[in-house]
Amino acid sequence: IVFLGTLLALQSFGINVVSILAGLGLGGLALALAAQDTAANLFGSITIFLDQPFKVNDLIKVRDIEGTVESIGFRSTRLRTGYNSLITVPNSVMAKENIDNMGVRNRRRSRQIIGLTYETPPEKIEAFCQQVQSLLKGHDKVHPDTINVAFNNFNQSSLDVLVNFHLMVGTIQEELRLQQEIFLDILKIAKALEADIAYQTQMVYQKNL
Repeated sequence: IVFLGTLLALQSFGINVVSILAGLGLGGLALALAAQDTAANLFGSITIFLDQPFKVNDLIKVRDIEGTVESIGFRSTRLRTGYNSLITVPNSVMAKENIDNMGVRNRRRSRQIIGLTYETPPEKIEAFCQQVQSLLKGHDKVHPDTINVAFNNFNQSSLDVLVNFHLMVGTIQEELRLQQEIFLDILKIAKALEADIAYQTQMVYQKNL
């Protein structure tokens, strides 16, 4: 009633009320368009706080960005990358993208292809696989159900042995330390068996014309 009374009063003084209403409508539309991103980020923040797909200090990957979450704000989330830069990602993007949260892993996979030379006899390949498998099964930080060691490929310059296992660790530092320890033991097994590790080679044949 007050609003209509004001409009009638303005019209009685000869003011074009239609023009005022049209201007208010265009102004409101412009304001709504300008605030669209802000509203999307706000709703994205609410979604993140309610769903909690990640938290501070989690290592996550979204799109092609990988980093540790440093802060979660009402407009954006800040990630510290591996090369120590700080990336700010709008929460509207975080809310609608697939997020790979690597910080909540209770175990971490290690998958390696170890190439042995073609001069390695089958008996040595079999012994190598058995000893590596025994090494992994005897390690208290390796999940026993995830161990796979097998000769599985004739490569161009090597006989490939697949070594796959999961480490039951919570940090990247511990993962790297145990992975190095296991890899060195695998090299010791290869040396003891005199099973040479292959490297990529290329043979050139010259034909005499």
